[in-house]
Amino acid sequence: MGKPKTKTAQLLLRLVKTASKKEKLEILADLKGDEIAFNVFYHALNPYWTYGVQPAKVVEIETASQAKHIDEALQFQWPKMKELLERLATRQLTGMAAKKAAANFGDAAPIMQRILKKDLRCGVHAKTINERYSGFIPTFEVALADEGLVIVDGQIVQGRELLQFPMWAEPKYDGIRTLAIIDMTEGIQLFSRYGREFENYPNITQVLAQHEPFAGLVLDGEVFGATFDDVAEVAHTKDGRDDAKLSYCVWDCMKVDEFRSQGCERPLWERQKMLAEAMVGCPARVSQTPGCLVQDHEPLLTLFKQMRDSGYEGLILKPLDSMYSYKRSKDWIKVKEMFTDEFKVVGFNVGKGKYSKTLGALVISVGKVNVEVGSGFTDADRKDIWQNRKDYLGRVVEVKYQEKTKLKADGTGGSLRFPTFLRWRPDKDEDDPALF
Repeated sequence: MGKPKTKTAQLLLRLVKTASKKEKLEILADLKGDEIAFNVFYHALNPYWTYGVQPAKVVEIETASQAKHIDEALQFQWPKMKELLERLATRQLTGMAAKKAAANFGDAAPIMQRILKKDLRCGVHAKTINERYSGFIPTFEVALADEGLVIVDGQIVQGRELLQFPMWAEPKYDGIRTLAIIDMTEGIQLFSRYGREFENYPNITQVLAQHEPFAGLVLDGEVFGATFDDVAEVAHTKDGRDDAKLSYCVWDCMKVDEFRSQGCERPLWERQKMLAEAMVGCPARVSQTPGCLVQDHEPLLTLFKQMRDSGYEGLILKPLDSMYSYKRSKDWIKVKEMFTDEFKVVGFNVGKGKYSKTLGALVISVGKVNVEVGSGFTDADRKDIWQNRKDYLGRVVEVKYQEKTKLKADGTGGSLRFPTFLRWRPDKDEDDPALF
């Protein structure tokens, strides 16, 4: 009996050549009966299968003859490739030995590279596959907070109708969202909110591994340091830096199977109790997010000010009986402070995609720094501003933003975080020196 035939690379090439979702779904119908292609898609898109190896490059599949040649190699290489992937996923093979083994697949290398990258490079993701083959690939979904309340100058200016007291309030950290899956049969994995694995948190991982009550749980929280840059430099690099100065604050938990099946039916108060019990005796590097009940608007504003004065971004509000939603919802509500200020318009940038022939962003002068403001506009605004740029150049615009970044010694920084167009200020003098 010969090796099973496959058209994996040929399928990928066909998928690359269309941007139509309908056409992609029609092409995916041809996966049926191709055992190797099914396995390639599963290994590449299953968020819980990670390999700890990143290829230096990914070879593009550009022609039908090239794709056919890759498939001929793949049908003979696949048994060896699958075995290696399973060893990498369980970390039986790591480091330089893993890199050498993963690079040893000759003409089938473009497929291995895509699996290791967790990206088939054809515009197809797990959700798309599952539309054609329901439930085939598990997805990585987390609860996300609604934008919710906005406080300006100590007053609620947006989202008051969302408040249903009493509500559980927690500080909002300026760090990186991190989920820890502590499956003692498969090891410990730390993921971003998008399902990308973090591999640069050795000290946090060690605490999670050594604290027995965490076994079998998924922890949801934030890794943070003295500044956001401290966390980002560690999380997104692999140059030997580690998390020695970082901490992991956890605000939610559930069983591993509850997370993977998206079927946790425990209300918030029960999950909080389970988390508090699991935290007993845990080293300080990993802790439970402090929280309290707020009963009305005034205590909420007072607590919010205390959190801001203590250096937090703001608050997250949650009903005590809310379930873990696995999506963005109003079960979790952000409470953030947005400052407003006036700035002079010094330029315009054209947009991309939908806005390729209209305004992409205003350029405003913030001290010695030029800052792009690309949100807050209607389509009509974008068209009018772009067609009448001479009339808008030099005008004064009011912008809301979360904070000004710190101006560094090398001259970088001093920008605005999350700037959003609010309104034009014809009442302001564009020659006011305070605007420069």
